[in-house]
Amino acid sequence: MNEILNQRIQAVRAGKDITHAQIVAKRNLREELETEMEKFLANGGEPKTLERGQCMTFRSPCFDKSKSELQALAKQFKRKTFAYWCDSHGISQFKTKDGQCVRCGVKA
Repeated sequence: MNEILNQRIQAVRAGKDITHAQIVAKRNLREELETEMEKFLANGGEPKTLERGQCMTFRSPCFDKSKSELQALAKQFKRKTFAYWCDSHGISQFKTKDGQCVRCGVKA
């Protein structure tokens, strides 16, 4: 009986440790964001506020490389297509050979 109780206590402690680690990670991320925002404002940047109901699509979180870099990697690994952003319909497959969108044929 004691062994089961000790296992439960250890499980609760582990859960608290994980929760604490998540809280610390969020706090660190928030502090990092505040620091980046201070740098942005110090360099003359101005934040833009979107109106309610308005949204934007950001490319940078999805793609950390340019289209040409991704195309070169696809060629290197002998892939026929690679994923990238198409202004017509969002994330799409592009042909490695010519860089055209598979769906609409546009070169992004």
